[in-house]
Amino acid sequence: LVKAPFDHERADLILRTSDHVDFRVFKIILSLASPFFAGMFEFPQPTSESEKKNGGLQVVVVSENSKVLDLCLRHLYPVPSPATAGLWDTHMLAEFARKYEVDALKSVVARYLADLIRDDPVGVYAIAVTYGFESIAANAARLSLKLPMTRLQSPQLRFITAETYGELIQYHTTCGDAASAVASKREW
Repeated sequence: LVKAPFDHERADLILRTSDHVDFRVFKIILSLASPFFAGMFEFPQPTSESEKKNGGLQVVVVSENSKVLDLCLRHLYPVPSPATAGLWDTHMLAEFARKYEVDALKSVVARYLADLIRDDPVGVYAIAVTYGFESIAANAARLSLKLPMTRLQSPQLRFITAETYGELIQYHTTCGDAASAVASKREW
């Protein structure tokens, strides 16, 4: 079941998730956070059968599941945000921000990525490259140099292209070759 504040009786919109959970939300909050939602609410929508069953509230079906939508909305609403987010949650926030044009979430995603970079530099690299956080991606690539080539893995790699992963491998190899060349020129 959905938890407060997404069960508010005076809400003026229902977001229905892919797992059929209804989030009762306020259009104004979504409109202020997202030009995508603002544009959606600009024009009156025809009444549907779903609206007749839900007290006349417009129902918007979203592709996110209830866990993801709850996480994302808690970062938009004037309620305490979840204390921390793991890499999977950060990825979901980044995707939600991109998909619905929620620029305010970008700083949150950047902060989470920076906090997680030492735990999984390869995963942070994958997310940072995918969503345009170039400086964080560069830092993550540098931190990945501490890992042997065989450990350049993360569950987040499934979301990037082989080309992007190849660039990380190439960076790792090039830096290793440069370090070896310096070491071989030194007289011990």
